[in-house]
Amino acid sequence: MFTASERVEHRQLGDSLFAQVREVVEHSDGFTLVFELEATIDEGIQRWLAKEKLCCPFFSFETTREQAPPSIKLHISGPAGSKLILQGEFDARGLFARVPVLATSHR
Repeated sequence: MFTASERVEHRQLGDSLFAQVREVVEHSDGFTLVFELEATIDEGIQRWLAKEKLCCPFFSFETTREQAPPSIKLHISGPAGSKLILQGEFDARGLFARVPVLATSHR
């Protein structure tokens, strides 16, 4: 699936993106990560998603753009048990320690 160097590159890109998350919204089926709209963030998210879809095809990904405030939202969801996998990954990256879950929403 990934070569060793591709895995390292993907992890580094993910670390860079997760460091830019400004808000996390929890849903019954997953989470939405909110990023400030910047020139390079959209490209980074799309590059990360292309590889992440190969790694974890059971997740669903949806991006939306908001005008006010300018932001990109990345919703990640999946079948039963997926949310626990996401929580573990976000904890490992220190996301919940840095950005608290600000709201709970049902999609």
